[in-house]
Amino acid sequence: MMSEAKKAFVKKAEAAWHSRAKAQELNPKSMKYLRAELEFFMGVITALNLLDETPRAPDTLSSDVPVVWVINAMAGRGIAEPEKEKA
Repeated sequence: MMSEAKKAFVKKAEAAWHSRAKAQELNPKSMKYLRAELEFFMGVITALNLLDETPRAPDTLSSDVPVVWVINAMAGRGIAEPEKEKA
């Protein structure tokens, strides 16, 4: 189960991605969008790994990295939750 702090971080990272994608006018259905999203979240994942001081094997991801980000990236799906339409 994800801690509240981790949930808040995930929401902030995903909001930052949506803001960046909107600023760059990326189409969420395009390959360019998926590639840019992957690059953005690989940076976030790398930072999380570097900040985690828990002893672990060098080829192991930090437990702070949301599993869904990794699985979606490996499956070629979007990483962030789709942005909800504002009513």
